[in-house]
Amino acid sequence: MSEHGQDRRARITAALLTWYDQNRRDLPWREDPRPYEVWVSEIMAQQTRMDVVIPYFHRFLERFPTLGDLAAASVDDVLPLWAGLGYYSRAHHLHTAARRVVENHGGQIPDDLSGLLALPGIGPYTAGAILSIAFGQPVAAIDGNVKRVFARLENCREEQESVSFRNDVQVFVEALIPADRPGAFTQAMMELGALVCVPRVPRCDACPLQSDCLGFGSGQPETLPRRAPKAKPRKQAMTVLLVEDDRGRLLLHQRQQRLLQGMWVYHLVEGRLDRQAIDRELCRLGLTVRSVRSAGTARHVFSHLIWEMEGHYVRVASGRAPQEGVWVERPAWRSLALPAAVGGFTRWLDKEQNICGLAGDGSV
Repeated sequence: MSEHGQDRRARITAALLTWYDQNRRDLPWREDPRPYEVWVSEIMAQQTRMDVVIPYFHRFLERFPTLGDLAAASVDDVLPLWAGLGYYSRAHHLHTAARRVVENHGGQIPDDLSGLLALPGIGPYTAGAILSIAFGQPVAAIDGNVKRVFARLENCREEQESVSFRNDVQVFVEALIPADRPGAFTQAMMELGALVCVPRVPRCDACPLQSDCLGFGSGQPETLPRRAPKAKPRKQAMTVLLVEDDRGRLLLHQRQQRLLQGMWVYHLVEGRLDRQAIDRELCRLGLTVRSVRSAGTARHVFSHLIWEMEGHYVRVASGRAPQEGVWVERPAWRSLALPAAVGGFTRWLDKEQNICGLAGDGSV
């Protein structure tokens, strides 16, 4: 590396840390960055806004204050605290990994890269964040924010999915990490990307690195990083049946499919069902329909799929256990892990309180 290059990178590191010390957000895991709290926060923050994460983090730590508490719980205890946060495989992986740490590491989170990468749900970025922030090791943690900062600082025009881009950003970040403050540097890079070097309209006027940013000098920093064309999510029509019996119990299913695995949902059927099809579907479950009324429509976007949902409130006769799913007494069903994907229908039920009074009212 040339002397000029060394001077530039030293300026970038110093300016970034000074800016971070003056502008960092007050996040609950920053004052005392212990490995368990850092781990939970990083898993929750994946593809999720920080203002959304904070209340979930507080509730999660109140229920599971230590890794041992999390490992001792069942996944059914964990999922309700994740409901609405999305990407539920993260909760499954976190729970499984906590148990492995107890079983294989005596309850101590590994402080080495290979040990962390062997745990479910931990990739190079999360491992780097834990090692640098919680253990003070000079390990690079490269997420989307860091990639964006790198691409603009270096005016890198390669697609960020390419091998060469990944190698270049790794080398660049490793050369910037200060030995005395690796955790602060990791958080400063992410913070700059989250608050200043944002995706569409970067706040270059507020950036401490503007004078050393080659992308700013090019006049088009907002075009970086370059990305490969993204496939559009596929649309899927879904019918949501809010099934209640004469005793006021709701029919719920615990999902076995990968999407929303382990979450409790109403009765979901792919495609659109008319009244006759609804009767046939519930007859298949061994249930006798008394009445049906519309519960409106809703739409939920996953990363690869869009559910376009049509809901129906269905009253059925009591006295028979369904062949699929379980009857859940109100209000006990509210303590289960109902995902945001069906949140519109949960709100519909809340709005139509005194469910028992719905039978026969406007039914078809």
